[in-house]
Amino acid sequence: MPQGRMTQLIAIVVCFALFGLSGFVSADLTASAGRHKLSYTETAEEGDPPQVALGIAMGAFRGLFVNILWIRANELKEEGKYYEAVDLARAITRLQPRFPQVWAFHAWNMAYNISVTTNTPSERWNWVSQGIDLLRSEGIVHNPTDMVVHKELAWLFLHKVQAFADDAHWYYKLQLAAEWHETLGPPPMPDPGNNTRAERIALFEAWLQPIVDAPSTMPEVVQANPKVEELVDRIAALDFDPSGQRLLRNVTRVRVARASAVWPELRDSADDRFLNITELVHDPEFEQAWADLLAFTRRRVLTERYNMEPRRMLRYTSTYGPLDWRHPASHALYWGQKGVEGAMTRFDFVNSQNYDFINTDRMVVHSIQELWRTGNLWFDYNGMMLNRDQQPFYLGIPDTAYIPVYGEILGDVSERSYYEGDERAYSSYAAGYENFMKDAIRFVYRRGQREIANRMKNELATFEFANLNDARRAQWLAQDIDRFVQAEVADRIGSPSVALQEVTGSLQEAILTGLVGGDTDVFESAMGYAQQFHAAYLTQQLRENAQGGIGRMEFLDRRFDFVAGQVFASILPMLDIDLAQQAYYNAPEDMRRWAYDELVMRFRPVFDDEEGNPLVEGRGFDAVFPEPAGMPQFREMVDREFNSRRRDLQRELK
Repeated sequence: MPQGRMTQLIAIVVCFALFGLSGFVSADLTASAGRHKLSYTETAEEGDPPQVALGIAMGAFRGLFVNILWIRANELKEEGKYYEAVDLARAITRLQPRFPQVWAFHAWNMAYNISVTTNTPSERWNWVSQGIDLLRSEGIVHNPTDMVVHKELAWLFLHKVQAFADDAHWYYKLQLAAEWHETLGPPPMPDPGNNTRAERIALFEAWLQPIVDAPSTMPEVVQANPKVEELVDRIAALDFDPSGQRLLRNVTRVRVARASAVWPELRDSADDRFLNITELVHDPEFEQAWADLLAFTRRRVLTERYNMEPRRMLRYTSTYGPLDWRHPASHALYWGQKGVEGAMTRFDFVNSQNYDFINTDRMVVHSIQELWRTGNLWFDYNGMMLNRDQQPFYLGIPDTAYIPVYGEILGDVSERSYYEGDERAYSSYAAGYENFMKDAIRFVYRRGQREIANRMKNELATFEFANLNDARRAQWLAQDIDRFVQAEVADRIGSPSVALQEVTGSLQEAILTGLVGGDTDVFESAMGYAQQFHAAYLTQQLRENAQGGIGRMEFLDRRFDFVAGQVFASILPMLDIDLAQQAYYNAPEDMRRWAYDELVMRFRPVFDDEEGNPLVEGRGFDAVFPEPAGMPQFREMVDREFNSRRRDLQRELK
């Protein structure tokens, strides 16, 4: 056979072999692309904008067509035609789901541009939550390791919900807190005898662990506990949804109702359906079955509804602190850090110039700052559910568990930053850390922990990464602790977060040292300082809107009695019975009224279950915590005040 013919035959055989091999490889690549959401849309679905079908039909020219749509979407946004821009953005995300900037544009348009064109807080929240869901449930699914999408989602939680840029931010906070109170259940109550940072983290780890360990399918749950199947049938027989988020909401609400001070009234007015599900939820026969079913349901809701990983939530709790997922900054931290970790899997020396970690790392840093400022969250879910017309109590106070975290991550975030380096005399991260620690020192001092505050100040003075551009730094930190704190307060009295820290820190000192310790002088001194600082802050820095109504930057209630009462009501349930009784006994009557209903929900079940409980020792709840005079009038006053504020807010948003 001629050599040329032999070469042709060999080439044909190799060609067919490669074609056959490509078939196997192509099938595997297609399957992998489908699993990882890497494929583009090839068919239009019902409800899609017409541009989707047109883009698919254009085949290889799809990219050019998408560029035209993108330009047009930006033009519509600039013209104020936000709804039309949403439709075009939806078409682009269908045609090119791995285009992160369009997901960010689409979510921003809904959460910022469209939301403020609506008339009520609930309408605004609808658009804000849609923007959050778009990134969380779709954008990140298609771009699981992209930093842009994760950063934008973290920003929505941190700026739109947690910050005070939007007039309706308080409504957003309440809705998010209620949603996650139902999704995960109430977070663990602090243990007064074991309240160090490590002990609190361990408490929150134990809270999340059953969700992490829960089976991923219902058959596995039933196999582990056959009683769950009977429980599910009983729930369905009562015409309640036995699965998903509605189950979590129903169980949370009936537990709240049963434990509330107004349960006798609710029981008398409730229908049989509500009473039957309440009885089933509290049936001791199904106690373990309920625990197993709820853990499974929470895991499924987290993974399917929120696209979140319970194991990652647990890891971040172990790393950063006792994360309360009702707080927007906990979510900002989760998505910001997840975005950094995802990008690190694609980062190497060759492409290092294409990765700017600084803005996403800042989301993590700012989240930690917010958790330190307001992470100790007290939210009256019970009042929100039992009285829908009343604005519930929501107060975030500083949480010292997050003070060490900034310093622990400072080295990592600085190393990832393209703009930071050993050769630079100034670092924005170092400057932020110093301001953070000054606030923390001042707060610890205001709580009466003078020696700890002084040690923290001395450690800051020898901070190894300190910036070199401040000639006054050494002299400023060389002051004694009393002068240092006084100077810091005078320098930053206009800051809303500083006002919150100063006032709540002094109130905590008044309650814990003054009332619990029985020191009248400390109580009066700390209360006086808190009231004076509260008044000074409102006089100098309160920003009112044009109508003179509620200022959106108000971290503190305008009424000092409301601030003091709410802090008192938040602290007493944290204490053991004897310490709570001591504080309650020493407190003025007007402060007792704020705490009474909280104490009923926290401690009355303990007294009712007296048998074998050494904490009670034959005492009755009413003897330990007698009801203050004028409680009905007090409740009416609070209802009127909150209702009036709610009407003012709704009027301002129209």
